Amino acid sequence: MKIYVSTRPHLRQELEKKLKVKALSLTSFTKDNQLEFLKKYWKKHLNLKTIAQLKKCEVYARHLISKIFEWINDEEKTALIEIPLQTRMLAEVFQERSNLNGEELGEWEGCHEFSTSGGEEPKLPRKINLVKLYQMFMSKKRYIFVYDKSRLTGNVITSDAVNQAYEECKAFHQLLAMELLLGENAHMMTTYKTLREKNPDEKNAVKMGIVEKVGDCYSFMHRTFAEFYVAECLFFELNLKDQNAAFQNLFTDIILAGSQFIMIRSFLDGFLQDALPEETVISFSSLDYDRKLYHTDLDCTFMHTLVEEGHMNLIHFFFKCFGLMEKRVEIDRIRDDNDKTLLHYAARGHPQIVRLLVDQGADVNSEDCYSNMPLLVAVSVGQSEIASFLLERGVNVNYFNVHRHYGYTALILAAKMGNHEVMELLLKHGADVNIMDVDGRTALHDACYVGYLDSVRLLVSNGADVRSKTDDDSTPLHVACQEASKDVVEFLVDNGADVNEADNDGRTPLHVVAEFGDVELFQYLEQNGADAQARDEDGCSPLHYAICSDDDGLAVLAYLLETHDANLVDRSGNAALHKAVQMGYLNVIKLLVSRGADVNLKNTRGRTAFHEATWRSRLDIFQYLIEKGAEINVKDAAGRTALHNEGLYLELAEFLVDHGVDVNEADNRGRTPLHIAAACGDVELFKYLEQNGADAQARDVSGSSPLHYATYNGNLEIVGYILETNDVDQVDRNGNAALHLAVENGYLDVVKFLVSRDADVNLENSRGRTALHKAALLRSQDIIHDVDQNWAEANSTDDEDPTPFDNERLHLELVELLVDAGADLRLRDKHGRTSLDYAIVRDHTQLVQYFISKGPDANVLDKFGRRPIHEAMEMGHFTVLELLVDAKCDVNAKDDRGRTALHVASRGSLDLVKFLVDNGAVVDVEDDEGCTPLQDCVATGELAVIEFLIGKGANVNTRNAEGCTPLLSAALEGNQDGIRLLVENGADVNARDNAGRTPFIVAVRCGHLVTVKLMVERGANIHATDEGGSTGLHAAARWNFVDIVRFLVDSGADVDAADGNGRTALHVAARPKYLEVVKLLVKRGAHVNATDHKDRTPLHATAARRCRDEGEYASLLEVMGFLVQSGTEVDARDIDGRTAMDFAAESGRTDKVALLVTLGGDIGVRDNSNTIPSEYAAGGRSSDVVRFFEARKT
Repeated sequence: MKIYVSTRPHLRQELEKKLKVKALSLTSFTKDNQLEFLKKYWKKHLNLKTIAQLKKCEVYARHLISKIFEWINDEEKTALIEIPLQTRMLAEVFQERSNLNGEELGEWEGCHEFSTSGGEEPKLPRKINLVKLYQMFMSKKRYIFVYDKSRLTGNVITSDAVNQAYEECKAFHQLLAMELLLGENAHMMTTYKTLREKNPDEKNAVKMGIVEKVGDCYSFMHRTFAEFYVAECLFFELNLKDQNAAFQNLFTDIILAGSQFIMIRSFLDGFLQDALPEETVISFSSLDYDRKLYHTDLDCTFMHTLVEEGHMNLIHFFFKCFGLMEKRVEIDRIRDDNDKTLLHYAARGHPQIVRLLVDQGADVNSEDCYSNMPLLVAVSVGQSEIASFLLERGVNVNYFNVHRHYGYTALILAAKMGNHEVMELLLKHGADVNIMDVDGRTALHDACYVGYLDSVRLLVSNGADVRSKTDDDSTPLHVACQEASKDVVEFLVDNGADVNEADNDGRTPLHVVAEFGDVELFQYLEQNGADAQARDEDGCSPLHYAICSDDDGLAVLAYLLETHDANLVDRSGNAALHKAVQMGYLNVIKLLVSRGADVNLKNTRGRTAFHEATWRSRLDIFQYLIEKGAEINVKDAAGRTALHNEGLYLELAEFLVDHGVDVNEADNRGRTPLHIAAACGDVELFKYLEQNGADAQARDVSGSSPLHYATYNGNLEIVGYILETNDVDQVDRNGNAALHLAVENGYLDVVKFLVSRDADVNLENSRGRTALHKAALLRSQDIIHDVDQNWAEANSTDDEDPTPFDNERLHLELVELLVDAGADLRLRDKHGRTSLDYAIVRDHTQLVQYFISKGPDANVLDKFGRRPIHEAMEMGHFTVLELLVDAKCDVNAKDDRGRTALHVASRGSLDLVKFLVDNGAVVDVEDDEGCTPLQDCVATGELAVIEFLIGKGANVNTRNAEGCTPLLSAALEGNQDGIRLLVENGADVNARDNAGRTPFIVAVRCGHLVTVKLMVERGANIHATDEGGSTGLHAAARWNFVDIVRFLVDSGADVDAADGNGRTALHVAARPKYLEVVKLLVKRGAHVNATDHKDRTPLHATAARRCRDEGEYASLLEVMGFLVQSGTEVDARDIDGRTAMDFAAESGRTDKVALLVTLGGDIGVRDNSNTIPSEYAAGGRSSDVVRFFEARKT
């Protein structure tokens, strides 16, 4: 048997024809295939023999493969060398340095040089010009093509013909590449049109080994060949003198921006090592870069893409273009949709581009939308060279990123990344070693988390505080212990870290080590003073933390049990055994019991380890605990046994019952295990418990039986099983039967079943509610059609929920089911409400329509005096309201407060008001307080409603029981538009309520300046007084409304008008913090010595006033001083002969007395009762004031 092997597509086709068999194709080279090929190739061609040489050969191959993907920015790592031929060519190029040279490659070595050197890692070019690499590939292809076409060396005619054939073949490849990758866009290129006009022959196309033909279609063996050709054609296009705008936009908007053209850009950047003509630069400088760079709809601009991929030549080209533009391109304005600048992109790994951008004016301190600066970007990817450059250019080394929940500096970020070199660099440039992030963590915390001792040592040597705490009070030692970094822990302890420092949860480093199970580290801390008895906030000691799941983690626990009591409990009374059982760790349980743990120890909830085992449902744990003497029927503090566990399953129940746990034991709420099983829905468990003596008639403290529990949870199968032998209408202490509960929870199928078992549909509970009442109150979305089906749907992957229409249909079906079974629609609950009332409350339009169609009275009052129409109106259910009106409900019916539907509607929308009025609602109907709908709506209603009611004849001057008119109500709320409308329609601006208040006075008291002005404009009497004789000016002064006081005085208000007690506006304004009002009144002529009915001046009022705090007293003194300075007689006497000094002394304030003395007040004056100020001070028990007077006497 013969096997023919060929790497050339056209030979495969010829062999298939001649041999008449189908050829097999090799799969793409995997990374391992590539590695093996390179190793074997170099072993043979470099004659590598020693083990050391072969190992170094493998190291070189691995690094080369990784580097290739970096050079081409290929994340999927498949683009370049997945076919054998390309791998071979890489092997040839990188066999030794002499095969590929160039200044841009820098210092590098081939496999030959590396295998004979002493280095551990090969020196490879940082970036290679892929164009050169592929040109070598193409040269190889050309050689193969020429060799196949002509073996006649030196035959000039034959060689010319062969070269011509090659050029035609190449042209065909270029056309194919442009059509394949650019599609219709290729027609924008002059190069494409030129090649298309030449119509190159395709007969030799497959012989280059780059394309293959399947049927009538050609395709490239590998996409990179097509990308190389397109890049080459683009380069030709860019060298043309005459540039067309269509191509330029294709180039910038698609080629340079599209993610599918990444390899084309890589190749093109290599071609552009050869400079483009000046005409091209000039032509591209005329494009609309404002749109392309500042207002693009893309995630980022094409310049971001070029920077990210490191295409230095393309970037240089566009900077030349920008330099020729009249309007200078602002580098830092070029941002992506996350506000990242070009410098942010370059900082990820392109130092040359970083330098270029900064030289072009890029701001090294620019921020993106996440508050990241380029320095933070460089640090995040470990780019120390870029970070160093940015720091040298003045970037803020301690810049703090405060965006959202981040909050870190470059040093903290470097510590998180574990980058020692960058940390050294930042510290060298002055980074603050103790700055904290938003969680209070310093760089030292993060270095300890990473666990690099050198980084920790570096930070501490630069002043890092080993005792610094995070927001949760964790120290670096806590963090190091969490990561079990012994060398770091030892270093921190040696440098002063406190081994007993507790965090917010009370955990010491020893707690942390115990949790992670490192006994050696635990012993080290203990030897250095750590307290093994320390408790956290929950009272847990390291013993509690030492509960681990694997045998390796038990070392700390075993160590602690040598010296500690196994029954040590936390604040909840849990011992280590409780926790071990909760976690299901049988190995830990055995260890604890072997060291004396009490299996019957109860925690504060009365639960033993046996109770806790029910939550894990582990028979092996139960068996072991019973063997060790655990009490089986033990109850916890809630009275529950192990059989009360909600997660109980049949096998476990059988085990517990077989070992004697009582099936009828009730907990503190009276629930037996059968109640719990009924609620959980495990029918097999329920049957087992009943068959083993559990009482299906048992009642809990609320009188609920297992039937109630099963119904409440919609467990239809258990409900059916119970009703085989039990009464369907058994009720709990609230009078609820199973039917009430099934309806209340929306279990339609359970309701159907209960009705089929003759459940009493008219049975009333203790609140007088039947199942129909509950059905009306139920929300439609809570209706469950089929319990079992619903469970299945809830656990399916179908995200579609039932539509609202489906739920409404099910709701109506539920009601119809009850009515068909004899439910009485006329029955009322204890509040006098029918099912119709509750359907209205819930806005169930279908149910309301259904109930109305069945004939119950829609006008009947409930016990609160409300009718169905009031319910609909209160709830704002317009559709329901329409149904009720259509059913001839009385729209003027009153509730127990005398209010009609229009009263309620008037505070709402115009549509509701119109609807009611159009259907006969009386517009001036009064409630029990005499209020009409107009009076209700002027306060908070819409202007359109007020206008509509007035238009329908509403009385604008109507009064309620308090004499309040609509205008007065509007003034109270400051409704300027309403006031204007009422006045324009005849409202009396001076009408008084029962307290003598006019709308004007009310507006003043409420501080509505605009309303006050409007009232005055409309003829309000500014001199009007209320029943106490107070004017508007009194009210404005009383409430410190400076602007209103000014307006009233300017409008002619009498500043000295007295109220019923003879007080002027100045009297009522004589208060702390009212100085501006006082000054304004005095300036406008207020008499400072005006007296009230007790002959007291404003100064008397201030002297007598007591304040809430020192700030108010200081303000009051200012008012007193101003009054005296304005001419107030300091020793003026009232009707009892008392002066301001008497009142100041009586108030016990030395500062008042001292001020009056300073202002000339007489401390020896006697009043009508022959009492002097010092005696008033003594009577007020103010020793300070008394001493003040005594000092003045001497």
